[in-house]
Amino acid sequence: MRKFDIAKYDRFLDKNPNLETSEHWARANKTTYTLFNVLIDQDLRELVFVLEHYPQYIPLVCGHFRYSYGYSEHEADLESASKLLYMGEPYKTNQFMRNVLIKLPKLQSMDTSEATVLLKKLESSKDAAHPALLHYYKKEFEKWLRQSQIHPLQKIVIKKSIDALTADDYDDLSSDDKDDGLNIPYLA
Repeated sequence: MRKFDIAKYDRFLDKNPNLETSEHWARANKTTYTLFNVLIDQDLRELVFVLEHYPQYIPLVCGHFRYSYGYSEHEADLESASKLLYMGEPYKTNQFMRNVLIKLPKLQSMDTSEATVLLKKLESSKDAAHPALLHYYKKEFEKWLRQSQIHPLQKIVIKKSIDALTADDYDDLSSDDKDDGLNIPYLA
């Protein structure tokens, strides 16, 4: 596990951000937004680390995250994605939630052994994982299992593990945000 030094971020963060304004781009300076763009583009570990030390930036990051569409190939760390979803719960928008979920490891690109490892990881962290993350993966695993060509007995074992996730129904990604209904086709 990498260790991060919070002191290296001080020069990039506004000393007096204008977080009260409703205009997203007027809330912080360009350097701060650039920092958050870079951190969003990574696996989210560093982003969560910074937000744990500077929680006043959570609403700004949640707002900014929904406008950040150009993700790299860096997939989100499951634990960090879950923490970010919990942090962002009071500021939740469809775009924020969707964009965090889009960064998660893609089940469709995994073979059976990789998918099984991911499922075990989810099972072991289900008490700490955000319900949206569990619900997302439960649906993804059910779809993956239907399309899979694995042995029927193996499907039964995997199905039991999927059912054990007991994800709350978390399809409610609604909010009072003016862009709530916005659906960008290449994000869906």
